[in-house]
Amino acid sequence: MPRIPAHTVATAPEASQGNARKLEQKMGKLFNIHAGMAHSPAVIASYMGMSAAIAEHGSFDAHTREAFALAVGNQNGCDYCQAALNAGWSAEELSEA
Repeated sequence: MPRIPAHTVATAPEASQGNARKLEQKMGKLFNIHAGMAHSPAVIASYMGMSAAIAEHGSFDAHTREAFALAVGNQNGCDYCQAALNAGWSAEELSEA
């Protein structure tokens, strides 16, 4: 059971609805993590800002970021971090991922 109930675009606070709508359009649906972030306009806006900064200044293209997110989504954080470092990733790349 989630600690924070998930919002929909319609039930999110008004100040969060715009960002929630953008995420829903981009992803095809509003993922639970984003629906939880929508409780706080500051949190969802911060997420959007960080995502935009990574997209603009990051080392990976959008396809690589998406593939990485899908590949490690169910992995233990310590395992994939160490595997990435062993494979020659830099600290910057690992932080970004």
